[in-house]
Amino acid sequence: MASSRHLKGTVLARVRDLLKSGVLKEKPIWFDVVATFPPMVEADFDRQPERGNVKRITFPEDSIRTRFLTEYESESCSLWQEAGNHSTCDRFVDKCMNLIGEGSNESQAFDQAVRLFKDELIPLQTRNSPGYEQK
Repeated sequence: MASSRHLKGTVLARVRDLLKSGVLKEKPIWFDVVATFPPMVEADFDRQPERGNVKRITFPEDSIRTRFLTEYESESCSLWQEAGNHSTCDRFVDKCMNLIGEGSNESQAFDQAVRLFKDELIPLQTRNSPGYEQK
C-alpha cells in the first residue's frame, strides 16, 4: 500500500534509520553537521511562512561597487568565469577594500583606485556628459 509508506519524521531521523538497517552503507557528507546543528524549526510542508520584515543584507563593498557601476562602464559579470579571471569592477573593489584596510576612508580609497586603474576605466556616457550622443 502506498499510503503505508508515507514518509514521517525528519530527514535526519530517516537517514539514521536507513544507516542502522544497513540500507545506506555510509553516512551522507552532511549527516554529522545536521546532527550537531539541527534546524531550529523542523521542516514541515504544511507550515505557513513567517511574516515580517526581511532584513536587507549589505556588504561593506556594496557602496563602492554601486559607485563604480554608476560612474564607469564594466564588462558583464558571469558566475561561470574561470577562476582568477575577475572583471575590472571586481579587481577595482578588491583594491578599494585593501586600501580601506590600510587606513584610507572610502572616498580616498575610491580616488586612489581610480588613479591606479585609469588606463582600464571607461567613464559612462550620460546625458550630462560632453559629447553624449543618443543612439
